[in-house]
Amino acid sequence: PLVGDNHALYGAAHFSTFAVIFFAGALFYSLEEKIAPRYTAIWLVSAFVLVIGKNTEIYRNAIFFFTITSVLVIARWPLLIQKIKIRHDYSYGVYLYGWPSQQIAYKLLRDMGEASAFKITLLASLIAIALAVASWHLIEKRAIRWGQRLARWFDERRTHFATPDA
Repeated sequence: PLVGDNHALYGAAHFSTFAVIFFAGALFYSLEEKIAPRYTAIWLVSAFVLVIGKNTEIYRNAIFFFTITSVLVIARWPLLIQKIKIRHDYSYGVYLYGWPSQQIAYKLLRDMGEASAFKITLLASLIAIALAVASWHLIEKRAIRWGQRLARWFDERRTHFATPDA
């Protein structure tokens, strides 16, 4: 983080773990049509590794593996996907405001002497979600509508700019 002087939070010590997770996710995504992963089976393996890895050096990586596979299983659960009716898209706002929210949460909680990873994550998530909701309703949704109107306007006038066939 830019705020503070705790170099352990920069993530350099855990870069290899994050890199493996990132590239595994990218590989699964890009090869999904060819390898058809069985996410439930992968989740069961990750749960097993989590249980047997307790009190060992692999436990931290097992937690990452279990968390990621849990998200994949939940995200691909057909009953859940069919029942969810998404009316608003806050994802871009969460992405956009996530890092600044983490910086704010870290600074606030550090100054109060309460800077644990859980508290920083919780506060940063709440801030990012609040900003994402505001951003969607006040900016993004209106910008999308404006862009659609502009596209229709250009589409209606396209014939005026078209060159005749020779």
